[in-house]
Amino acid sequence: MHFPDIEFAKKVANELNIPPQPEVLVNVSQEAKNNNPNASVIAEELKRDVSLSSGLLQVVNSPFYGLRNKITSVDHAISLLGIPRMERVVTSIAMRNSVGGKLDLGRFWDSASEIASICCQLARMLSGIDQDDAYSIGLFHDCGIPIMMQRFKNYKKVLTEADKRNVQPRTMLEDKFLKCNHAIVGFCLCEKWFMPQHLSRTVLLHHEDFKTFHSENDDDDLTMSLLSILKMAEHISDCYRQEMRGQNNTEWDNIADDVLSYNNITAPDFEILREDVFEQLAAPD
Repeated sequence: MHFPDIEFAKKVANELNIPPQPEVLVNVSQEAKNNNPNASVIAEELKRDVSLSSGLLQVVNSPFYGLRNKITSVDHAISLLGIPRMERVVTSIAMRNSVGGKLDLGRFWDSASEIASICCQLARMLSGIDQDDAYSIGLFHDCGIPIMMQRFKNYKKVLTEADKRNVQPRTMLEDKFLKCNHAIVGFCLCEKWFMPQHLSRTVLLHHEDFKTFHSENDDDDLTMSLLSILKMAEHISDCYRQEMRGQNNTEWDNIADDVLSYNNITAPDFEILREDVFEQLAAPD
């Protein structure tokens, strides 16, 4: 199986000027990694950045956490989430704010948020998968796309052509015409932002051949679990939105048996699970 060249990926990162972590997030992460992190110090740092503090409150009050009472203070949000989860949330918010530049990415993030929500729902239904990891990989598996859009003027055309041809892997035309692809760039972004290694690796490999990866990497449980749940979520999202998108992605047909086998799910059971997710997606907020 072909694996992306990590050294080449790092070279790409330097050439594309991947945005660094904002100072507030650096300070928050440093305090969070102390043996006895001070939640009050973290809260004061977050309050310096309106987008991060308001984003944290928006996330903690979302249906994802299912709270009965609305949280209105950053201190309360940190206390409720705990520092490790809080750090993951604010990193996600900061990354989303940083990668888009002046691009209009509303539809991109709407789609990513839907897939992230589905990943989280699947993680609740399946055992042994961390819900925060599932949500993060759903939201940021394609985080390299906005950076590629800003670097290459013809990038949208390349993506459109890849969709039109339905090529496998989905990054084939990017590699052919641009000599790099959004999975590699996304990996570099995650590495530069010190995301957990299994998340960075999943971003790097999410368009690789799952069938071969399944047979050769049974020891890489964290990455395998995240890849499998992401592929299920992408398929469910595709099915849910198929009529509006007017396209058919055959990737799932090629990997379905291996993804379901890895999770010990039969095809009929997956159909039931998919319908349950459809109902949750269709339910009013």
